[in-house]
Amino acid sequence: MNGNLIVKIIAGILLIGLLSTVILAQTGVFDKQYQQQNNAIGSNQLPQQIQGGGSCSAGGGGCGCGGGASVAVPDQAIDTTNAVAAVENSGVQEIAVSFQNNGYYPSIIKLKKDVPVKMTFDLNTVQGCMRAVQIKGLGVGKYLKEGDNVVTFTPQKTGTFAMTCSMGMGKATIIIEA
Repeated sequence: MNGNLIVKIIAGILLIGLLSTVILAQTGVFDKQYQQQNNAIGSNQLPQQIQGGGSCSAGGGGCGCGGGASVAVPDQAIDTTNAVAAVENSGVQEIAVSFQNNGYYPSIIKLKKDVPVKMTFDLNTVQGCMRAVQIKGLGVGKYLKEGDNVVTFTPQKTGTFAMTCSMGMGKATIIIEA
């Protein structure tokens, strides 16, 4: 088979997939699926620890591979040299989050236990499935959209937790200290 023909077929398949994704996003199908998943998380219908076997280096759009991540991250595996602490303002820990180098940035975020958190996401860089933010070990999950790009929660326990999209990609580490 001609090499150019193969390239054209692959490009066509990718275009059909992209158009299908856009149509589903426009019709709200993704929002409904995310809400169902988020409701399941809130009602503890999902396992406490979700082990992932896949990974993805999709640049913000997500590939749909369903790669996963563990809820808890071993403390000894984290190099906190580049950790960014949230800034406390009027009793609220505030931090701006973007998407860089295939992950949420800052990639390591330090927070304090029992102090409310306000994470403001830059939707110019946080695109596709990366807008379905999950911190499963803390019961946090939200789909971000224009006009609603803030995740708020109050950490009730200390430890190290993974922040990912709902497919387990775009990782960052949340460290909660006493």
